[in-house]
Amino acid sequence: MAVSSGTAALHLSLLALGIRPGDHVVVPAFTFVATANAVSYCGAIPNFVDCDDYGGLDPEKLDAWLSWNKVKAVVCVHCFGHLCDVAGLKRVCDRHGVPLIEDAAQALGTDTAGMHGVLAAFSFNGNKIVTTGGGGAVVTRDKSLADKVRHLANVSKADIPHVFWHSDVGFNYRMPNMNAALGCAQLERLPEILRRKYALRNAYHNAGLELLPLPRPANCWLNSAIVADDIRREVVQELDGHGIECRLSWTPLHYFTMYRNNPRDALMNTLKLASSIVNVPSGPGIMG
Repeated sequence: MAVSSGTAALHLSLLALGIRPGDHVVVPAFTFVATANAVSYCGAIPNFVDCDDYGGLDPEKLDAWLSWNKVKAVVCVHCFGHLCDVAGLKRVCDRHGVPLIEDAAQALGTDTAGMHGVLAAFSFNGNKIVTTGGGGAVVTRDKSLADKVRHLANVSKADIPHVFWHSDVGFNYRMPNMNAALGCAQLERLPEILRRKYALRNAYHNAGLELLPLPRPANCWLNSAIVADDIRREVVQELDGHGIECRLSWTPLHYFTMYRNNPRDALMNTLKLASSIVNVPSGPGIMG
């Protein structure tokens, strides 16, 4: 189901599963803020669980959290386009009877991304591996969930000829046709974009740059260099001065004022990764 943004895709996925005000939903603390914001749009409460050494939600820590906390859903994130241990996460979720949603916003083209959760959300924002200018998509194998997502995204309008009848509070989350046309053209180029992404990562590696390891499949959307915390900002400023734009990794979500008091575990790996990553230029055009 094509929608207006990756955040809208997450919001609709949560609503389709019946997430309501006061429900608790697990999300990683090491992700872009939209993952937690989509939970908050439902009036639900993000619970922050730590990642593994590679940025993906940690199955063992999730298992411990679900053993002691009542949770209605889990949202995992394929961080920087790296496939998280989604098979392990699904086993944990199945054992506890909790549905898994994949935030695959960064992971289009990553092998099996979006195929494990009850629902998955993709993004086609301007900085993603394939763009529609702005947009996203929800994928699911469950027809009833798909119908619910479509209905909610189309302002909950009933399919009655010549009559405007809305059965619930819905959302104007449809993808405009112009954006969809751009996306269709971009999708035809996906294999070539992925080839260039892999080639760029190999070039960085061969040049001696220490990168975040890839223990599982990845689309190499972003190349994350490991840089000591005491010089990271200096490195970014120096490169910026030469016209080379780099970015620090996300601020851990529990640092933000609106999420400061949310339930969370120790988040040791989250803090370690957040203080050691610089994302270097990763556009496919670099490789020509």
